[in-house]
Amino acid sequence: MTVIGRDVIQQDLHSLVEWSDKWQMAFNTEKCKMMHLGKQNKKFDYYMNNQKIGCGTVVNEEKDLGVLVTDDEAQFPVPSGLC
Repeated sequence: MTVIGRDVIQQDLHSLVEWSDKWQMAFNTEKCKMMHLGKQNKKFDYYMNNQKIGCGTVVNEEKDLGVLVTDDEAQFPVPSGLC
């Protein structure tokens, strides 16, 4: 991840915050987690509403909708019935 890539992600986060403010659906940044992907990831910090995302909550894996995502680029298991 380069500094340019970091800036693109940060701008996307800013756009999400603007959208959520417009529709009065604010993000709860205290519940946000950070996962850094890739062996050469520089582990930049990202912010929403001037609050650091994942402050104290950097995770190595996260399960969502039955799919386990890990930061080690391992193969992700495909839930049965999707293939």
